[in-house]
Amino acid sequence: MSSFNTTHTGNILNSITSRRPARIAHLLWAGMTVMAGTALACSESIGPIQSVAAVTIVDGNGQTAQVNTSLPLPVRVRVTDAAKQPISGEQIFYVVAGSASNGDPVPQATKTDVNGIAAVSWKMGPVAGSKKMDACTYPPIACVAITATATP
Repeated sequence: MSSFNTTHTGNILNSITSRRPARIAHLLWAGMTVMAGTALACSESIGPIQSVAAVTIVDGNGQTAQVNTSLPLPVRVRVTDAAKQPISGEQIFYVVAGSASNGDPVPQATKTDVNGIAAVSWKMGPVAGSKKMDACTYPPIACVAITATATP
């Protein structure tokens, strides 16, 4: 059984909702309510819930780029189940820690391919320094932290 870290999820939700449209906030709250065991009526089918065990970094971690430019390579993560088998079609949300000056993922959400891999570009913000971005499943069952550095 997967554990559900409400503190981490709350931080992600606060970060997303402070910078993103209300629709995403609604979807995240709905996901957390389902995770807590409350049934919700949904107008959109999200398919069967898969047994996500982990989100891991494939490559793209620890890169460096100048402020206001994208990292040279995409950040790629893999979603797997408890048997370490890839899960395709899993929604991944990317949330950059801190303020908007730390940059933005492009796009802000992707789905995993048949190999369980999702890729995103990360544009650095206007402030130099160390940056952190979380890549999380939806609902937020598993997350991984990705780091980068913006140079002047």
